[in-house]
Amino acid sequence: MTARTFTFTVEAPSTGVSWVPALGQYANIPTTNWLTDQRTTFSEGFTSTAAKFSELIDSWGTSRRAAIGSLGSVLVFGGGHTNGSWNGVYRFDIATATWSTQLQACGESQNGKRIYFFNGEGGDDVYGEFYASADGLTVHAGEPAARHPYNGPLWLPPGSIGSDPLGYYYSPWAAAITGSGNQSARGAHYTALSNPSARWTRFGLWTSSGRFGPTLYDSLRNRVVGFPAATSTRTNSIRFHELPSGTMTTSTVSDALSSSGLRNKDAHAFYWAAQDLYIHIGGDQAVSTQCIKIIHPATRVVTTITTAPAFSRTGSIGGWEWVEDWQQLIYMDLNLGGSARVHRFTPSANPTVDPWTYQTYDLTAAPGTSGITLDTGSNHPSIYGRLTYHASIGAFISMARCTDTIPPQVLNIPRYQ
Repeated sequence: MTARTFTFTVEAPSTGVSWVPALGQYANIPTTNWLTDQRTTFSEGFTSTAAKFSELIDSWGTSRRAAIGSLGSVLVFGGGHTNGSWNGVYRFDIATATWSTQLQACGESQNGKRIYFFNGEGGDDVYGEFYASADGLTVHAGEPAARHPYNGPLWLPPGSIGSDPLGYYYSPWAAAITGSGNQSARGAHYTALSNPSARWTRFGLWTSSGRFGPTLYDSLRNRVVGFPAATSTRTNSIRFHELPSGTMTTSTVSDALSSSGLRNKDAHAFYWAAQDLYIHIGGDQAVSTQCIKIIHPATRVVTTITTAPAFSRTGSIGGWEWVEDWQQLIYMDLNLGGSARVHRFTPSANPTVDPWTYQTYDLTAAPGTSGITLDTGSNHPSIYGRLTYHASIGAFISMARCTDTIPPQVLNIPRYQ
């Protein structure tokens, strides 16, 4: 075998923080408080097993990068069923390493109670806008129950929907009800982030079957693009949610992107701004050299990416991140049995024709760090995009797990040239 020689560039972050470890290392972030502390910001009504705030991350949560704060933030959202009924949005501020409540949980959700779906008149049930309290009678507008993210939520910048200075949090797909009730709601919701007491706004209905899967924000066209997962067959659907109008349309792509079953909820999607292309990583090809696909926004032609050498992932989907600054795709298996191995994919000059370069790099633990945090949650662990890159510190943040004793981790991954 011919040895490969790699070189990398040490890139100092534009504004550093003391807890970023040396290049090639990962470390725990010394947080000043815990994500689960945020449950004390409202009245706790532990009236059912739905009141398990810690499972916001452990079982269903997703994390998203947001340009809030001097160095940026990570937004966390999740829950549903018996894994938590809160519908709030929680923020980790990078500059201060502090958790806070960005959007207060509202309605019955704030009490950790089971929230039942309200089958109201006029078809409001399919929008997921109106819910009843535990008595099944009282209607609450703008207070939806927590949702399983399925890698769909997005942070949208100021100007995308309106003029809120902190932008918007967008939640598509199904409403995962914390009690017995209809789960077929396909309504998208958004909320402004500068008002902690804001309510959610219904923002259109994703039509036809398929209500899970990843989304991306197309900044050139100011639209959300969704890749729904079918319930029984592979799907070639693609959906466009135009902003700020809220108009939704459904189209098709030239090849199916995901298959049936839970794996189609595990996919990732990114907008490659420099090339004006969509990147889709299929959740169903769990051990495959063909899990990365490119979609052209105008023609909707799908190209399956090959790599040199060939790449085969094992286990679940793990965490993927497209780094626009690097023009590289990063993957880490943060699931059970994972490791601190980084998988890196660099597009070729002709990215839809020639193989992408595939490389690996093994991170080491910084002094005082016992090991890489893996997701051991009981429900679909580590599949919701909990790996985010932050140019402000030149490093990645992993939210694989966040509890009263497990902090986020920072990964200082070298950039190969």
